[in-house]
Amino acid sequence: MLQDTATGRVDMKAQCVNYAEESLWAWEDHIVVSPNGRYVVVGPVAFDRKQKKGFCLDWDSERNRKGISLTSVTDNGMAYGTVEESDPQVLVQVPLDTAEPKVLSPNTIFPIMQGDGYGLVARHDPGKPLQIFVRPLHSSADK
Repeated sequence: MLQDTATGRVDMKAQCVNYAEESLWAWEDHIVVSPNGRYVVVGPVAFDRKQKKGFCLDWDSERNRKGISLTSVTDNGMAYGTVEESDPQVLVQVPLDTAEPKVLSPNTIFPIMQGDGYGLVARHDPGKPLQIFVRPLHSSADK
């Protein structure tokens, strides 16, 4: 659930089939807000504050589809994350207007934080120091 911080009133909810509301607090330190404040993602949950809607990308009730943990979101509502319990790790992008995940190439690096026209990318290869890059973001219209 997403609450108005000034009033404490619940603004919107997203129902997750396989998570009790309390268990979503496991992602408390991974709450991400788009730079313009419109989108909020935390674990398998995403909210669009303008459209007043939320949804959950957790496992389906038969566990045929794995859940997705969202870790980044842009001002235009493109979220990025990983498929839960995937080995090797499967990267996805999820347009929040459709909530239809698209699998990305295994060597894709997506921003861990977004800004106005740029993304902060962190890369850590085993045996090497952590690298942090600032990269310009390009929309599909730029290509």
